[in-house]
Amino acid sequence: MPAEPKKLALLRILRILEEESDADRHIKQSELSEILFDRYGIEIERKAISANLSLLKEAGYDIRNDSKGSWLAERTFDDGELRVLADSVISNKSISKKYTDELVKKIAGLSTKKFFTSTKNVHTPADWRKTDCKDIFNNIEIINEAIEEKKQISFEYMKYDVNKKLVHGADYTLTPIQLVLTDHDYILIGGRALDEEKTYFETQGFRASMIRNIKIEKEADAEKKRNLISKDMEDPRASLSNRIMMVGYFYGNPKEFTIVCGEEELNDVIQEFGEDIKIKKLPKLPTEDRLFYTGGLNLGVMRQLMATHPLEITFKSTEDAVARFVLQHYPYICIYKPTEMNEKFRNYLSYVLQFNEDLPDMIRQAEEDMKEGRAVPYDQEN
Repeated sequence: MPAEPKKLALLRILRILEEESDADRHIKQSELSEILFDRYGIEIERKAISANLSLLKEAGYDIRNDSKGSWLAERTFDDGELRVLADSVISNKSISKKYTDELVKKIAGLSTKKFFTSTKNVHTPADWRKTDCKDIFNNIEIINEAIEEKKQISFEYMKYDVNKKLVHGADYTLTPIQLVLTDHDYILIGGRALDEEKTYFETQGFRASMIRNIKIEKEADAEKKRNLISKDMEDPRASLSNRIMMVGYFYGNPKEFTIVCGEEELNDVIQEFGEDIKIKKLPKLPTEDRLFYTGGLNLGVMRQLMATHPLEITFKSTEDAVARFVLQHYPYICIYKPTEMNEKFRNYLSYVLQFNEDLPDMIRQAEEDMKEGRAVPYDQEN
């Protein structure tokens, strides 16, 4: 490697201190001189090193000295802050493995080599399910630009086929409202016309990592469309707080729901719907004789449904969000109001139970039809 000019010594000394020094690792001027020569081919006297250290201090760098040498005492980010940034990148499913490695390397470059080594010890389940999307950063930039300029966007939305390959799903044109990071993924929230006259818009969610060929439309009335989406979306942040932060839960507009559950489930409710809820304590419900049998499934210790400390909880959210949440926690959490939602949920459960009861016979019949030549797999149909 050819020797660098001596005028770069100031920058190289700063870089060495950034990479090598901290409160536990001090570098003597003699060692700085050796590193400068070995790494950059720069040969200067110790007086010049001392002068450069003084210049860096005058420039505002917190460089300290003692009998053991010099070190950079304060950086723009401390290691704890950098670790949070690195972990956020590692756990973000929208960012491909290749870009994750590059970003973590850049973040680690803001601290010492010791910190860079420590980032290799961080692994998360999301790290093993990274997207292959190479367009994520371009998607984010275009979405942000469209939101700022109050313009619509169009894009191709991908889906997985039975071979686990990404293929074309559908084409969309919508008014972008907000880009949120949730469940380790970027979700685009936007309003899309549901009628041919384009007078009714509903908010929907799309994973940014599944978007391809995105572009900004040149329509001048995007602001008009934005206002048609719903009054609820006039304050996007307030509206998003009423929705569970998962892409399938952004359909429909928030309205008021009341659920009934035991106090043991209150943590789950607040974690999903936030603290903007109304809680009413109920008298003990007569459920002692209504025990639930798991059929041997490993579901943990089954509790009596709301037998002690029952609560009535009211909040705003979307119908999809509440239904999916209750399904995850049923029978410990039940929908109480509105009445029509309670009825919808009961009908849905009845349908699911009947479908599961019929499913073995349906599969047997389908296999017999295939064996007798009366049917073929759907991908072989004409």
